[in-house]
Amino acid sequence: MSCDDNTVCTTDACDPRTGCTHVPDSCDDQDACTTDSCDSVTGCAHAPMSCEDNNVCTDDACDPQSGCVHTDNAAPCDDDNDCTGTAQHPDVCFEGECVPGRFDLEECGICRTAGFWAERGGTSSKKNGKMAGFNYTQAVIDATGGHCLQVCGESICGTDAVPPDKGALGTLGSALEALCVVGNDKTQADIASQQVRPDCGRGDRPGPVHLNEAYRQMVTAALNCVVSGAGDNCGMLFDEVLAGVTWEQCNRNCASRAPNKKLLETCLSQLECWNSGMNVRRVGGGWGCFRHCQSSGTDCNNCDERGLCESRSEDVIAEITDGNPFLTCEPAQCESLGPAGGVEACKAARHKPNTCTISNPGGCGANLCDVCTPLP
Repeated sequence: MSCDDNTVCTTDACDPRTGCTHVPDSCDDQDACTTDSCDSVTGCAHAPMSCEDNNVCTDDACDPQSGCVHTDNAAPCDDDNDCTGTAQHPDVCFEGECVPGRFDLEECGICRTAGFWAERGGTSSKKNGKMAGFNYTQAVIDATGGHCLQVCGESICGTDAVPPDKGALGTLGSALEALCVVGNDKTQADIASQQVRPDCGRGDRPGPVHLNEAYRQMVTAALNCVVSGAGDNCGMLFDEVLAGVTWEQCNRNCASRAPNKKLLETCLSQLECWNSGMNVRRVGGGWGCFRHCQSSGTDCNNCDERGLCESRSEDVIAEITDGNPFLTCEPAQCESLGPAGGVEACKAARHKPNTCTISNPGGCGANLCDVCTPLP
């Protein structure tokens, strides 16, 4: 009796007791860099194994004993952000990660003032019931994809949202508390004279002058950062803007609640300069703020002239146009933002009788706006 199963991938035999047997042949070539298989006609095949991990930050190879090996390299890469990776300052690989190059401020920087974001931070109703304005500030925060704005140790998730921990007025989760409540930075003598409120905690903690205003400019800068296309990585943008200080230093100093006053004022002034469409430029051992170019070869800042629709972030474009009757961002149309409908919302924050400011001059400790009821 013939036991041939017509495949070269088995060894055929006949057992007097059980009949035909077909034992699969081993095609293992003891090479970890091949994929072994057997074709019924041609026999064993050993296809080279691909070790490509689709990561430009690694050199891929195969060791016959251990298999694929992926070694970090320092090759150019692409962080998928159109605003980084110029020929002069490319994105590069470092320890397996793609590190973005210098942010292209000339092409991507978009800025608006604190007043702009304050007045565009809400909507109101006209007498005929139609909406006045669009909440651009909320839309930009939403464009972070739930990351919110992380500024001075606070997580800012909205303008006047509910529940309270997501951005309601009267909490530091509201951008309007930073943008609109700016008038109660106190002098050191004023702060020292405050009394302890027994229902909320300490009221004698000194708060530096200008902390509220620094917070205001940093929240403004964070909004401009998102619109510009840097997302929540503001250091990528502002480390190119600032002179002698970094975004991280400003943010950490502001969050300390007892910041270095000189550093705080430097951060405040330089960010306000850029937020207003001007240039921060080193001058001698210091720096200056300039509206116009002062020398050849120095690019002028035109971030306040660039429209919101010029944002390189698809998420920003989607959020500022979704449900917006005033703005479509269609290429053939000029930008028209419509009326500033958030003026009343800003006034509500500005005149609300609370001490919801980052310097907390009225007492209630470091987290007044998160844990205490606003003052009556």
